[in-house]
Amino acid sequence: MKTALKIFILFISCSILNAQETKGKGDRSPWETSHRIEFAYDDAGNRISKEIVFPKNSRSKMAVDSLDKKTVIKEYIAKHEIRIYPNPTYGQLSIEIPTIENGSQPWSIAIHKLNGNLLQSQLVSAKRIDLDITSYETGLYILFIKIGTEQSRWKIIKK
Repeated sequence: MKTALKIFILFISCSILNAQETKGKGDRSPWETSHRIEFAYDDAGNRISKEIVFPKNSRSKMAVDSLDKKTVIKEYIAKHEIRIYPNPTYGQLSIEIPTIENGSQPWSIAIHKLNGNLLQSQLVSAKRIDLDITSYETGLYILFIKIGTEQSRWKIIKK
């Protein structure tokens, strides 16, 4: 009985040591998660964002890149569908309102830093606009879209 207990304890300790040695070397179990979820809160304690963060290896970057190309965020303002993609972005951001006729109803955009500083503002008369924000530093930005008297806020993540 004592011998069996000693063998069992030895087996468990070897398994734990082996797991500690291989941890961080890329040998992950398929059951382990390869990402973490981060939350951001405003000054009042309200959760304002949820972000999935992947480790910086090529397999995760490829998964994020393929997800970015397929993900289109949609919302409605003044009965118009708004599409913003890709978000997160590496610098090229497209904003599209397919239900607006070119020139019929101008709409405006404004990009602000989280501290409120205005970085860019523009009146748009087309259905789609492509913004180049590659010169902006990595981080979070707030995009305001206004159609008529209605306005919407969007969180833009620049990688």
